[in-house]
Amino acid sequence: MARADWSRCGGIHAAGCPACIGATIGGSPVAWKFGAACDEGVSVLEIDTGRLRLRPITADDFEAHARITSDPEVMRYIHDGALSRAQAWWNIARYVGHWHLRGYGIFAAVEQSSGDVIGHMGFLNPEGGRGFELGWALARSAWGKGYALEGTRALVAHAFDELDQRHIACVIHADNVRSIRIAERLGAALEREEAEGGKRLLIYGIVRPGRS
Repeated sequence: MARADWSRCGGIHAAGCPACIGATIGGSPVAWKFGAACDEGVSVLEIDTGRLRLRPITADDFEAHARITSDPEVMRYIHDGALSRAQAWWNIARYVGHWHLRGYGIFAAVEQSSGDVIGHMGFLNPEGGRGFELGWALARSAWGKGYALEGTRALVAHAFDELDQRHIACVIHADNVRSIRIAERLGAALEREEAEGGKRLLIYGIVRPGRS
């Protein structure tokens, strides 16, 4: 069973800190006082799944993110393939920014036994996008250990129970058999297909129990 905790931020506002969210843009919370002293002394959510610790991704995760996303095998079905360091920088900037605009986002996946960042997983919901999406990517060294399913199961529960989401989309390349299996084990059903940039994408959906 995953456990979610709020930890103290040591006096600095961080994305997701309830004390930091003081404005909205288009109805979305904005951590507009990021970097200011935090009077409430609380910070971001961390999710303990047993073998993983999921915490909001930060700029400090850049080196790990750049290393993982530079692997062509990891990125075979994600974006347009492996990322350069410059592309990885913009990608992590997008993830960090998403936390401030939405109050939720992509988590760094930390292996409890080693303390290493082994990938990222979490939520994206950009303006004009497909809605609330769940995605994941792990370093090759972390494949075959059940980490992706363990982490995403905890995130699905978090999305429904804590974020009050009713529907979660998983956008998966049609050839990405591993991710399709994970989505299906999460209870996702194929809803439609899309073509994007010459790629065939499968849109899977997970509906909150008891909701239509």
